[in-house]
Amino acid sequence: MAVMALSIWVLAEVIPTSFIENRAHTFYNSGHPAIAENVFSWECSSQHADACLWLRLEHETLLQTQAPDLQRAAAVNVKACDGDKSEGCLNLGKMFKYGLGVPLDYSRALALFSKACDEGFADGCADLGVMYLDGMGVTQNRFQATALLSKACEAGSAKGCNGLGCIYAEGEDYSRAKVLFFNSCNAGDASGCAHLGRIYEDGLSVPQNYYWAVRLYSKACDSEDAEGCNLLGVAYDEGHGAKQDFSRARELFDKACHGGSEDGCSNYKDKLDQEHADDHDASIG
Repeated sequence: MAVMALSIWVLAEVIPTSFIENRAHTFYNSGHPAIAENVFSWECSSQHADACLWLRLEHETLLQTQAPDLQRAAAVNVKACDGDKSEGCLNLGKMFKYGLGVPLDYSRALALFSKACDEGFADGCADLGVMYLDGMGVTQNRFQATALLSKACEAGSAKGCNGLGCIYAEGEDYSRAKVLFFNSCNAGDASGCAHLGRIYEDGLSVPQNYYWAVRLYSKACDSEDAEGCNLLGVAYDEGHGAKQDFSRARELFDKACHGGSEDGCSNYKDKLDQEHADDHDASIG
């Protein structure tokens, strides 16, 4: 491995960075991630922001099977952000927002989202809008939140459209909310699909349609949206838009709970309590 690392270092002195990046991707795709990481680690340490971003993406892939190295991920995002890569600023902002590998710091998260937004990264504007909407690190300001989420949505951010849709839904302008949730869902935002499902389930500005609600909840849940899983569980539990299936409902509530849905945890506990009560009644019957 030391010989390979030395060869890479010498190669980098005489061959353009783009070639080295392509070579690293070849190593990664052919089943040699450690060698590929050596290439990108050198580039990242040499202030190549693109390489830092690739390292973060590769690191996130490893997180699926290995314990998280959040401090390393934070360092990678710092280099990417310092290298004027807006996505690095956005990801670092999320780490400060949730205290992942770095101290919880809403002010720093706000500044990083603002930097990404100012650099034209639409999702940065969306996350900044959410901070203003929730009053995190800044005085709550719905007007500013609406402006930022509108800017993000118009620039193509699915998250921005979803957030803006939530604002209109809270104001009971369901027609505008429906369009925004549709655009968000269609652009791949799972939460937008779940919210659109609620529009159809409750018949808000559209004819009530449990079938479409369940399809949208399923799409959201398949994309790991916790609230989508919870709402799909409710549909199975109540038999609305899907055949009543208590076992399936319990599985979905469990998945929602593990995904961070408080309602999912509450519903899962209720299902377990009900099942224990039924078992008890059956045993004494």
